[in-house]
Amino acid sequence: MNDDDLVMQEVIDFLEMSDAEFEAMSLDDRKAVVFPEGHERVPKPDFRALSIVELDAHARRREPHWIAAVYELTDRAAYDDAAARTVAGLAKLPLLREERIYHWASMAWAVINELLRADTPVARSCAYEIFNTIDEAEQADILFWLKASSIELARVEKVLSDKQNSGD
Repeated sequence: MNDDDLVMQEVIDFLEMSDAEFEAMSLDDRKAVVFPEGHERVPKPDFRALSIVELDAHARRREPHWIAAVYELTDRAAYDDAAARTVAGLAKLPLLREERIYHWASMAWAVINELLRADTPVARSCAYEIFNTIDEAEQADILFWLKASSIELARVEKVLSDKQNSGD
């Protein structure tokens, strides 16, 4: 099997993965899933060392591993309101609206989910703001996915980030 065949097999394996298998993956493994062709061969930067502005620019330019930059911003949203506002701005762009992490869910959905998981007043407000910019049919799909009757009632299990666990 050549490199391209191996990459294609990884994508196929990921797409055939059950929700339970996905949930069992570590956060780092989830962040490492990058679909743009050729990006998997570029070393992943240490996103924790980048500023919010640098992460935003990395994502907007769709640089290799740009999805991991978005997830780094969602991680920081739990303790940094500027990160929550920045990633909310990204989620309103076609870039995140059109990028699918499953065949049916967009990166914007993932951002809403992670902002709800952060569960700070600013992060939740940003999640509501993104949600309200999405058409009604897609809103219904998101609420079904979140198992909630309204975005304000949506609860996502909170996972502490490394930063929160270390007490910094």
